[in-house]
Parts: sequence; structure tokens; C-alpha cells
Amino acid sequence: MKIVCKVIRPGGSLVEMPDGKKYNFKPSPDDEDLHIADVADKAHQAILLAIREAYVPLDQINDPVPDEELAPLPEVQAVESWSNKKTMTYAKEVLGLKVPEDKTAILVMAEAHGLKLDARKGASPMLRALIAHIGIEDDELTEE
Repeated sequence: MKIVCKVIRPGGSLVEMPDGKKYNFKPSPDDEDLHIADVADKAHQAILLAIREAYVPLDQINDPVPDEELAPLPEVQAVESWSNKKTMTYAKEVLGLKVPEDKTAILVMAEAHGLKLDARKGASPMLRALIAHIGIEDDELTEE
């Protein structure tokens, strides 16, 4: 999927995912105001597209964004009741954290989403806070 970074920086933006994969959002040869990267990994797509203020699929660049889409998702409240196992599975499969218990990786991802977490807490509560902050991306994993 081609994703556009709405943040325009001279020469583009290099974005690193929690698993170390890097994407270079660089100016399109057709339009220098569109900084695009090809993101094939579904988990990486979910991470980037969860930051609605900064990323959008190329094919939706001109679509208006309704105000209700910017509001928190209603299912987000349910994240607080997820089991540790479900939280870890979601972090691994959807967020792309190879080792979901890795607090450093959680903190890095949270910071990328503008969230400051307390590193003294356990990995599961930190992940639940992060997931609640960015929103649930895979409806199948919301089922217990």
C-alpha cells in the first residue's frame, strides 16, 4: 500500500518501525508535495494509519475526513478489560512488536504516537494504554 506522509520535510521523512524496518517517505516524482512510501507490512500500515494527522493511504489523499472519524473509536474502552494474553497477541500480530514484553519497544512506539507511558508499569498495562490511545485496528482481535 502506498502511504502519504502529510508532514512535509525537505528531502522527505525516514520513519523507523518498532521492529527496525525503515520507510523513507520521499517526494513523489509527479508531485513534490506528496511524500510517499510503499508499505507492504499490514502491521506497519496499521501503525502509520493510526496516526491520522500524519499518514493517509495515497488513494484517499483527496477524501474529506469526517469529524466523527477523528473521535476515539468506541471499542477502545474494551481494551482495558483484555487479558494479558490477548493484549500480547494483539501487540505482536497487529502492532508488529516481535517481543511484546519489551518495554523499550513499547515506549518507542508510544512516543511515536505522542503518548508518554510510565515504564515502571508492566508490559501488558503499558500495551493496553498504547492500544487505547491509537485505537483498535483489527476487529477480529476484539473478540475474546
